[in-house]
This record gives sequence, C-alpha cells and structure tokens, in this order.
Amino acid sequence: MINLLPSEEKRIIFWEKRQKLALILWFLLLFFVVSLTLILFMTKIYLQYQTERQRNSFKNIEGQGEQLEIEEFQEKIKIANQTFKKLSDFYKNEFYLSETIERVSQLLPESLYLNSFSANLFPAEEKEEKHINFSFSGFAPNREDLFKLRNNFKEEEKFSDVYFPPTNWTKPSDIDFSVNFNVVIDQ
Repeated sequence: MINLLPSEEKRIIFWEKRQKLALILWFLLLFFVVSLTLILFMTKIYLQYQTERQRNSFKNIEGQGEQLEIEEFQEKIKIANQTFKKLSDFYKNEFYLSETIERVSQLLPESLYLNSFSANLFPAEEKEEKHINFSFSGFAPNREDLFKLRNNFKEEEKFSDVYFPPTNWTKPSDIDFSVNFNVVIDQ
C-alpha cells in the first residue's frame, strides 16, 4: 500500500491512531481495574458468607456438644438416682440381728445362760408379713428364773408367738430349756 497523503495528514492520522490505541488501552486498563475490583469484592462477600456459615456451624456444634454433655450428665444422674434408690430400698428392708440378740440378752435373768441360738428368715406370703423365727436353748438353775424369762418375753412387744415347750417345766432345778419366738420385720 502506497500512502500519497501529505506529511501533515500523515501525522494527523498517526496521532489519531495513537489516540485510539491509547483510548483502547485506557479502556482495557479501566475494564481490568473494574473487573479486578468486582472480583475482589465478590471474593470478600463469599469469604464473609463462608466465615459466618462456619461460625454458625461451630456454634451449632458447640451447642450440640454442650447439649450432649448435658444429656450425658442427666443420664449419669438418673443412674446414680436409681442406684441410691436401690440402696435405700435395701437398707429399709435390712434387719439387724444384733438388735434382737441385745434385746434377748436384756430379758435374760442373770442366772440363765444360752447354749445355742438360731434364726430363720421366712419370706412374706400373701396377707402375711415377713418375719424371722428365733429359737434358742440354755440352762436355768431353777424354775423361778425360767418363769421370769417367760414373763419378760410376754411383756416384749416386738416378740410374737413366744413358745416354751412343756418339757421346760418338768424339772424344778437344773433345767435345760428352749424357746421359740418370731420377730416381724418392718417394711
């Protein structure tokens, strides 16, 4: 291509081309800056959204963790309460043999002594209370002391069905005696 234009026209065309090129470059630069700004702005919004979402998720997990801890603690409390209830029921139904032995020893006149002592637990049946049957045997130097023992047993409210066999009364002295009685267990 041959350019026959005067040099002044060539310079004007050259400057117009340079202006258009500069304008295009400035437009591209402006487009790049605006695009970069929008991309950074969108990234910021996305990161804020993700951060807030993670924070809420962490709060939910933390809340669930606390809820799980609370539920675990409540379960432990239930188990402990059941254990305490079982222990309480056990001790309510507990019968202390030593109390009965102490009562019997208080009822014995000083001249009497025991040779043997036994206790049998009888579980409660319908319309009947749980009770323990006691029997013991001993030695009495005379019948008067054995009468004192029988009267002491009859006065004791906790003992029921007190039974002295007839063979206890046959000898006037040096008596080998036996006694049977029941103690009702309070429930």
